[in-house]
Amino acid sequence: MRHLRILISVSSHGWGHAARQRELVRLLSSTVPDLEIHVASGAPQWFWHGSPVTRLHPPSFSPLPVDSGGDVDLKLTESALLSFASDMQRNLEIERARIRLLSPDMLVSDVDPLPVLACSDLGIPAFVMGNFSWDWIHANLFPGRSAECSLISAAYSRATYLRLPMGPGYSPCLKTVDMPLLPGGPPGDAVRARILTGPRPYTLLAFREMPVGGIPDTRGEFTVASTESNLLNAKHFIPHQDMLRAGVSFSDLIAGANKVVCKAGYGILSQLLAEGRDAVVLAGRRFPEEPFLLEGWKRLREGRLPGEQVRNEFLTAFIHASGL
Repeated sequence: MRHLRILISVSSHGWGHAARQRELVRLLSSTVPDLEIHVASGAPQWFWHGSPVTRLHPPSFSPLPVDSGGDVDLKLTESALLSFASDMQRNLEIERARIRLLSPDMLVSDVDPLPVLACSDLGIPAFVMGNFSWDWIHANLFPGRSAECSLISAAYSRATYLRLPMGPGYSPCLKTVDMPLLPGGPPGDAVRARILTGPRPYTLLAFREMPVGGIPDTRGEFTVASTESNLLNAKHFIPHQDMLRAGVSFSDLIAGANKVVCKAGYGILSQLLAEGRDAVVLAGRRFPEEPFLLEGWKRLREGRLPGEQVRNEFLTAFIHASGL
C-alpha cells in the first residue's frame, strides 16, 4: 500500500499563502504518519528549505492580481483576469493531466481554482483553504467582470471551503467549515534571533519592497529588514541566505523585535497574533481584503491564545474537516 498523498496548491501572489501552507506542512508531517506532501508553488525554492515536502511542483495557472509599488495595478490585474478566463479550458486540461499523473488522495488549494476543478473531474476530494477567494477579490475590484468571476466561482463550488479568520463571510463553495487561525510561521525564538541581530533593540521592517510613502520614523533604533531587496533606510539588512545559514526564521525575528512595522497581510498578522505581539500596521492599499484583515486582527488580539494552543486547535480542526 502506498503512502497517503496530499497535493497542496499555493497561489503565487505574495508569500502569505505559501507561509501558512508551509506551516500546515510542518504540522501535518509531525502528526500524520506515512504522508506524502506535494506542493505546487511559485514561491522561491529557498522558501521551502527545511520544510518536509516530498516534492515541489510548478504553480498552477491562477487569476492573480498584479502588484505595482506595493499595491494592485488595476489595469494589469484586469488584463490578467481576462487572460485567465480566455485560457481557462486549455490550462484546465494541463492541470487535469498533471494531477492525474500525480494521483493524490486529496487536494488543498490556497486558493487556486483550476486544481479544484481538475480534482473534481477526477473524483479526488478537494478543499479550498483561505480567508478569501479570488472570485471575491476580482468581483470587488471589477464589478463589470461578473462573467469572468463566475467562472472562478464555478470552479470553487465543487470543493469544501476551509474558511480562515480575518476575511469576509463569503463562500464560493457548496460546503463551508469555519476554521481557527493558522499562523503564517512556526513558533518564534527571540534568543535565536540575536544570532543575526546582536543584543541591541531593533525594529523589524516586514516588507518585500519599500511601501509608497516610506515608513514611520524608527527613532534611531537598530533596524532589521528581512526582505528580497534592501530598504534604503534600514540600518541592517538580513537577506534570506544569511537566515538559512544561521537557522534563524522570520518568526524568530518577529519574536525578538522591539517593534514591528508591516502591511496588512494574513501571513504577518497571523504570526503577530500567535506570538502575542503588536505592530505598526500600514493600511490604505486597494486590496479588498485589507479592511477585513484589520478588523479581524483587532478582534482576535483581544482573546489571544498561546501560540502552540492556536496551532493545535487548527490542526485538530483540519484533520477533522479533511478526514485525514
